[in-house]
Amino acid sequence: MSFVDETVNKAKEVFDYAGKKSVELYDLQKLRVSAMSLRTALSKQYEALGRMAYENVRMKVESSAGFDEIFSDIAEKNAELKELEARIADSRGKRVCPVCKSANSKKAVFCCACGQRIVFDNDTVDEQKPE
Repeated sequence: MSFVDETVNKAKEVFDYAGKKSVELYDLQKLRVSAMSLRTALSKQYEALGRMAYENVRMKVESSAGFDEIFSDIAEKNAELKELEARIADSRGKRVCPVCKSANSKKAVFCCACGQRIVFDNDTVDEQKPE
C-alpha cells in the first residue's frame, strides 16, 4: 500500500471518529437542553405553588384546592428530570446509582448522594465474611 493510500485511510478513520463524536455531543446537548427546560418548568411550578400558598394565607383560607394538581405535576417533572440527568451521566461515562439516579465516578463503590452501595451486573463484590 502506498503512502497516499495509507494517508487516505487514516484520514477516513479520523473523520469517522470525529463524526461519531459530534453525533454523541449533539445527543448530549439535546439532553442538557431538555433538562434545562424541565428545570425552568419546575421553577415556574414552585413559583405558582408559593403564590397560591401566599394568597391562601393572605386571604385566611384553609383550603388546599389546587395544591394536589401542582404537587403531582412537580413530582412528575422531578422524576423526569432525574431520568434525564441519569442519561446525561451515563453518556458522559459516569456510573449512575440505581436507587437515586445520581452521577458518580467510574470507580465509585458507594453513591455520593445517598450512600447506597453501587453494584452492577459485571461487578464482583468481595465481601469478607467473619469466620
